[in-house]
Amino acid sequence: MARLPRPVSHLTAALAAVSLLALAGCATAVLTGAVETPPDGRSAAEIARDADLEAAVNARLARDPELASSAVTVVVRDRVVRLRGRLPSTRLRARAVSLARGVPGVRRVVADIIVTGR
Repeated sequence: MARLPRPVSHLTAALAAVSLLALAGCATAVLTGAVETPPDGRSAAEIARDADLEAAVNARLARDPELASSAVTVVVRDRVVRLRGRLPSTRLRARAVSLARGVPGVRRVVADIIVTGR
C-alpha cells in the first residue's frame, strides 16, 4: 500500500480536527438547545415574521394590475417595510405605500421610490 506524502497527511489531520470541532459545537447546540443569535440581532421568530410580511406585501403589489409589473422591491426589518424602486407617477407611489400599509402587522412604511414621471 502506498503511503501518502507527509504534507498531505498533516493537511488531512488538520481538516479532520477542524471538522470535529465544528461537529462538537453542533452537538452541544442540539443537546443543550443552545441557539446562536443571527448576526443582525433579531430572533428566528422575528426573522420569520419579517419574511412573512415581506411575502404578503410582495403578493399585494403583484396582485395590483398597475403595480404588478413595477420594479419595486420590498425589504422588511422589525415590521418596517421599505419600498425601493421607480414608478412613473406619485399616484402609483401612494398606491404602493397604501397597499403595504394595509398588510396586518406592518408597523411603518418607508418609500424610497423615485417618481420618473409627474
